[in-house]
Amino acid sequence: MSVYNIIQDRIESCLLSDFKKNRERAYTVGETADLVNRHKKYMPQLVKRGVIPGPTGSQKGGNTGWQVRSYYSESQVKEIRDILATYHMGRPRKDGLVTNDITPSPQELTRRMGDGILTYTRTEDGRFIPVWSESI
Repeated sequence: MSVYNIIQDRIESCLLSDFKKNRERAYTVGETADLVNRHKKYMPQLVKRGVIPGPTGSQKGGNTGWQVRSYYSESQVKEIRDILATYHMGRPRKDGLVTNDITPSPQELTRRMGDGILTYTRTEDGRFIPVWSESI
């Protein structure tokens, strides 16, 4: 099969089985923001501050620009989730722990991406926590 590599601006050939085995889904910046429980306008701020990596643009060379769609791959979304899970929100705590309740767990992220099933249970204080996941 032949595919167009927009980053290197060339057509590449590969086996269909290799393509199916190695392909990753692409998510827009807005979809990525929804997956990691952030607002889509907050993502460029994180990129500008150097907290998360920038997306790949749909121009030649992977460049981003005005009115150019930008995408994150599945592996980049998982990396962003890991980074944001360690990113402290609000004022620093005196005990040095990280306060971050809105970032989804790795199992919840894979479920949001459509790869697994996640079951929640309700605790005595009314919170829902994930208890079981299955990979499809």
